[in-house]
Amino acid sequence: MVCPKCGNVLEENAKFCGRCGYRVGEPLEPNTIGTSLDEGERKVTEPKKPFRKRKIIIPLILVLLIGIAAAIGTAYFNRPVAVMNRAISADDFATAFEVYTTQLQDKPLEEDTIELLQEYADSVVNDYESGNLSYEDAMSEVDELTNFGLYDDTVATISETAVKTINRKNTLDKYITAGNEALESDDYLSAISSFEDALEVEPESEEAENGLTTAQDAYRDDVISQVDQAVSSREYSTAKDILNSALTNMPEDEILSEKLNGIDDIEVQNIVDDAYSAADGGDWAGAVEILEGAQENFSSNQQIATAYEDIKNKMPITLENITTVSEKEVYRLDEVVKDRWGNIYDGAVRIDGSNDGYGLFALDKKYTRFTGTVFVMDLASAGKKLWFSVYLDEELVYYSDEITEESQPITFDIDVTGATSMRIVTGNEGTFSWGGLMFANTNFEKVAETDTASETNSAEETDTADTTDTSDTSE
Repeated sequence: MVCPKCGNVLEENAKFCGRCGYRVGEPLEPNTIGTSLDEGERKVTEPKKPFRKRKIIIPLILVLLIGIAAAIGTAYFNRPVAVMNRAISADDFATAFEVYTTQLQDKPLEEDTIELLQEYADSVVNDYESGNLSYEDAMSEVDELTNFGLYDDTVATISETAVKTINRKNTLDKYITAGNEALESDDYLSAISSFEDALEVEPESEEAENGLTTAQDAYRDDVISQVDQAVSSREYSTAKDILNSALTNMPEDEILSEKLNGIDDIEVQNIVDDAYSAADGGDWAGAVEILEGAQENFSSNQQIATAYEDIKNKMPITLENITTVSEKEVYRLDEVVKDRWGNIYDGAVRIDGSNDGYGLFALDKKYTRFTGTVFVMDLASAGKKLWFSVYLDEELVYYSDEITEESQPITFDIDVTGATSMRIVTGNEGTFSWGGLMFANTNFEKVAETDTASETNSAEETDTADTTDTSDTSE
């Protein structure tokens, strides 16, 4: 019998436990079971041996597993691929390639090795593009991939791509440098060419694009400066040649194209300005001559045509410029003329009387009066008498004779209203060497525009009336 409180062995009929004083049969509190035993006694009585064995076995198993793992890890760490990859990561390509050729030569490179080589190539390219490596150093470092590329096509492609990228950047830099140097020396065409070459290498290069724009702007400004200088000197063909040459270098430049198209406008404007300036100075013939010459080159230019008609309408009509139908012994003198009495005339028309000279002029009902001054030319023979007659539509309207070198200048004022033609005839009594009469300060007064319009309307009304009468008659 065992004491339920302390576990002591009791005699068969014992009423009390000799160790803990437990009264046999008395109920025990749950927490009092075995509490009076000391630790050593509890160990003796409790079945603890199976647990002790487990505590020994588990650590042994853990030690064994750790050892196995360490062995496996060591083996994996020391495998050739791992050694090679660590060497590549450390940029020790000599060791890496030695491992590959001695232990892995017949085997293709693993994906992680290729990735390491790609990362290396990318880092070299990035360092070069960022300016951390010179071109020579970058090419030298990329050359480290060459040996692996001999055995692996993928690595060969990686190496070739890196070389091409570095060379492209190197070429781009050379073109940009050349372009900037050309700009500094004002060699704009060379600069444009260099920057265009740079953009051929790298179309998205902002530096090359900005350089090209700067070079083109400078070249355009220089060309326009030369053109403006040529235009100011009235060298229009030179200006056009400069612009045409420039457009071969910049064919799509709208500013230069517009400048070229505007040269003719500038020339025409200057011609018109010159003509009006001559007219304002009294040189009407010169003004007309300027515009007539311009019409040969600008036959369809409306501005020149309008200026020509305007000046012709405003121009005073004289014997020098009126329309001539036919003539004999008539000479127009554009220079200043002086008579025997010191009077000065701005040009004259000489009609020789020694050979019965004459001039037939078209009036076309455009004029109302013909005025002027007549005197004998300086070289006329003394003592001879000259005369002249004026005919309107072959009807004599004016006659003067007994004119000698002693005669005072004769002024005349002839009504020519409605006349379509006028003939002036000169002659002399007998032989008269150098017998010329000078007609100076001549002027034809034009019919007023209102009168012309009235005549036109009257003529139209007459035509209408005639048509109406004919119509009525037919009825």
